[in-house]
Amino acid sequence: MARWPDDDRTPLAQIRVKAGYTIETAAVALGITGRTLGRYEKAQTDVPSRTLGKMIPLYNVNCNEILTAINDTWLKKEAEAERRTDDAKLLREALAKNAATQADEAVNPAGGGSHD
Repeated sequence: MARWPDDDRTPLAQIRVKAGYTIETAAVALGITGRTLGRYEKAQTDVPSRTLGKMIPLYNVNCNEILTAINDTWLKKEAEAERRTDDAKLLREALAKNAATQADEAVNPAGGGSHD
């Protein structure tokens, strides 16, 4: 998967910027809103084929470049979601272990036995 620059622009946004468009100017040229284009660029919704067909000449790229950019964004989004799921699982396991330890200590306090 391609690495993204430090500015965190998605590959599709990088193509747009390289072509000299702001999100607003590109959206107008594509006949959509800037919000919709932002959703496409962030892989929050699929890009319709009609819009893809408009992006290719507008951004002066070939179909493969656009599709690769979109695919890279979806792959990164899926990897981030998987990482968050793994982090949440580890957190749940740690909390469960901590709760079990506290329950065990409540039943068997350390140093709390009888004194002879």
